Amino acid sequence: MPVSVYISDKPPTNEGAGFVVAYQKSNWLITAAHVPIRSNSFQNNISELPDEILARSPNDSKRLRLFDARNDRSPNFLYHNHNGTNSDLICLPLKADHRPVGADIHNLETALSDTLPVGAVLTLHGYPNRSGINIWPESTTQLHVVESNTDFHRTREDIACGYSGGPALLGEVLAGMAIGSTNGSGVIVSIGLIKRVIEAHLKNI
Repeated sequence: MPVSVYISDKPPTNEGAGFVVAYQKSNWLITAAHVPIRSNSFQNNISELPDEILARSPNDSKRLRLFDARNDRSPNFLYHNHNGTNSDLICLPLKADHRPVGADIHNLETALSDTLPVGAVLTLHGYPNRSGINIWPESTTQLHVVESNTDFHRTREDIACGYSGGPALLGEVLAGMAIGSTNGSGVIVSIGLIKRVIEAHLKNI
């Protein structure tokens, strides 16, 4: 079951999804950066994101700080910058007591980090067209891959609002994170990119 994610200091009018991954004995919340901000301003300036987000499961909720209040809002999360533009991705490390109870944990070490074959069928999990407290159970939809590289997968079908930030599965194996739609096709961040962002951080600690 994916986590429900939205900005926590305003009504949940831009609710999306997120999911938890385990990698090298640490847990991470993965979601799309546009979910808590409702704009693309973060792509030029990551500090445009809010101070915290609210991550919810059916019987639990956690307020998670995106920025360190003690250190001039230095990011607590990891992100990807390519040619001066921030990708639509947040990787937030989770302490043991910060993971919403009941959220699935996906093993990032066994996830699909390679390119996907054209025609592969991905299943998205999220909360389309829902807002408020009682949004469960999650919805699913299937999409067909038309293009794939080590950073992103594109699908033939659009991705509805509310799936953003949620997991994309090939069978039962994690393959990526849904963003949304551009130029008439769906866009999914690859697990390969997510792993590289986290691995770069782990090598420096």
